[in-house]
Amino acid sequence: KTESVKDYFRKHTESFKDGIRARSYDIYGGLYDIGAVVSQAKVMFWRNFKDGLFATYLGENQRNVKTRKEKAKEHREKAKNIRESLKKSKVNHE
Repeated sequence: KTESVKDYFRKHTESFKDGIRARSYDIYGGLYDIGAVVSQAKVMFWRNFKDGLFATYLGENQRNVKTRKEKAKEHREKAKNIRESLKKSKVNHE
């Protein structure tokens, strides 16, 4: 009878240990899930951050292109005005 009591306790302690082991694996699994989510978030953040930087860079370049085009237009206008004034002065000289 004492043997069966020992067996009974051993079975229970084994199942208890297994239960604890399973629970700890659940917890570890949960932690790894959280870690995966966090690392995914980090990856997405960095991707978005890089895209944001790239977009800002592109936007800056586009803005520069715009201002350059505007400046070119202004310079053409000035050149045109100078030519016209030269023509007028020539006419006046004649």
